[in-house]
Amino acid sequence: FPVLVALGLNPVVATATNSIAVWATNPFALIAQRRRVKSALKSVGPLIISASIGTVIGAIALILFPVDLFEKFVPFLLLIATGTMLIPVRSAKRRFTDRAEWWSIFGSGIYNGYFGPGQGVMVIAALMRSREYKDVNIGKTIIVGICSFFSAAIYLFAGVVSWTFMAPLAIGCAIGGWGAGYLVGKIDIRIFRALVIAIGFAASLWLFKKYLLA
Repeated sequence: FPVLVALGLNPVVATATNSIAVWATNPFALIAQRRRVKSALKSVGPLIISASIGTVIGAIALILFPVDLFEKFVPFLLLIATGTMLIPVRSAKRRFTDRAEWWSIFGSGIYNGYFGPGQGVMVIAALMRSREYKDVNIGKTIIVGICSFFSAAIYLFAGVVSWTFMAPLAIGCAIGGWGAGYLVGKIDIRIFRALVIAIGFAASLWLFKKYLLA
């Protein structure tokens, strides 16, 4: 996202382009777990509904709200996305009720539709408070994938996607997703988190300077 902004796209187009480009990683991620998809769909069915409703609301808000308003929000949104790397994703002693889980996923859907980056970690953090670990990742992939489908459809209908930048970004995401299958477990997670947090905070500071301090 910050790279797209640095290349000259306004933040609304950058958000839409980024969201669509990374969407395809979700179906590919499900291929390896295709035997469990049917049962997982039944398990997270109500959450798919809540996340989808939230996503539609968020995506429509992104399209309808003035660009200059979004510019004021975007440094904080990227800061939130970076901060998701600090969210504990282990099972919590205090479990979510079905209602708390539904509203948590609904909120992540609004965030996904309006901005996007970081939703996956938010969903994992919510699911870990109510489900077994083995069901969390596939549930997250399904929820985020369907959310991204709805947001992508709205962005495409509104015509706020840069195809020039989307194509190479999508190819890069596909290569990155494929490569991650080989690298996962070989890189110390602390190094990975530190790198993402450092880049995220640096980009957030740049956006604060660009949109709020200029």
